Amino acid sequence: MGILGKILLVLNLLALGGFGFLAVQDWKGRQTIAAAGIRHVLLVNGLPLDGGTDPVPPRVAAGSDDFADFAATELPFRVEVGPKAVETISPELLYVYFAAAGAGAPGAGGIDLTGAGAPGAGGIDLAGPAPVTSQLAEVRRVYALVKAHVDGLDGAAKASAAAGFLLLQAESIEDRTEYQTLLAARNGDELARRLYLRFDRVLNPPALPDLSALTPENTLAKATELRSGGVKDEHERRVRAAHLLVHLDSGAGWQKRTMLVVGLKRYVRTVVEQTLRFRDMAARVEQQAAADQDRFVGEYAQLRGLAIEKTQIANNMRQDRARLEQQVQKDEEFVELRQTQLKELQDQLAKLKAEVDLLLARQYLTEQQLFEVQREVGLTLEAIYGLEADLGAKERARYGAK
Repeated sequence: MGILGKILLVLNLLALGGFGFLAVQDWKGRQTIAAAGIRHVLLVNGLPLDGGTDPVPPRVAAGSDDFADFAATELPFRVEVGPKAVETISPELLYVYFAAAGAGAPGAGGIDLTGAGAPGAGGIDLAGPAPVTSQLAEVRRVYALVKAHVDGLDGAAKASAAAGFLLLQAESIEDRTEYQTLLAARNGDELARRLYLRFDRVLNPPALPDLSALTPENTLAKATELRSGGVKDEHERRVRAAHLLVHLDSGAGWQKRTMLVVGLKRYVRTVVEQTLRFRDMAARVEQQAAADQDRFVGEYAQLRGLAIEKTQIANNMRQDRARLEQQVQKDEEFVELRQTQLKELQDQLAKLKAEVDLLLARQYLTEQQLFEVQREVGLTLEAIYGLEADLGAKERARYGAK
């Protein structure tokens, strides 16, 4: 081969290397664009509902011996990207996607039971950049964290933790009132049961009820059973999963991660729907407050009139009491006066009694003396009568009877 041939061979090899380099760069660009497109679709529509590998393999640093195997790993992951469907995804793309979630911070898991303005049971970290391959995988991950945290508590702390996760989940004022009633009663076991039931409705939804026996009489009951029973389709299951995840924690880190899991469309729709529910709850509370205020005004007016009437009665009774007390005081003064007079009379009586006793004693002595005089007089008269009889007898004997 001549020099010209060798030169052409070298040029061809260089051109081939250039085309190869451009092809590799084009492939990398296409991969980057495809990855960006997948991340955009995931951000808008969220992760698949179920499927995939759980958990995601640990991330391997670039340049390490195992990085090639890690980069070549493909996880089952079906997502619609334009007219095509992606069936697999690399774990590195998931790690890059969830890196936007940032680090988590404890925020949920308790509400203030002490009045000090801080969570009574403490919080747990639900957020963070750990990737998952589906929404149900995220629900299972969070369920394990929540259950371990709540079951590790008891009494008021357990009630506080469970209620902290439940109160934002309420879809009606009746549910929220029941949660608050259970919280006030420190019924942590029942609050935990209701919290776990919400996870179970997403992870293990019951089957749809049998509608073969539907009649006009039981249509309403069956409709209620449909709403609260089984899941009709994947859309409703996504709705329940989004509602559960979005309202577990109001922290910014968790909300950012939830947006990545359920997608911006579903996240915004879920927040708006719950906002409308809370608006209706607030309206019902305001109506109830207005009704309570009207009832309070009526009862207040009635009680005010009754209080005025009772006050007047009390004033009259107070005046009567004052008059009676004055009368009692006068009576006491009169009794005291009478007691003083009685004492004087008793003293006089005692004095008179003593004088009478003295006079009686003197009269007794006088009577004794009179008795003695009378006895002596009697004896004298008897002697006189005897002498007179003797004198008469002697005169008759001397002078004879005439």
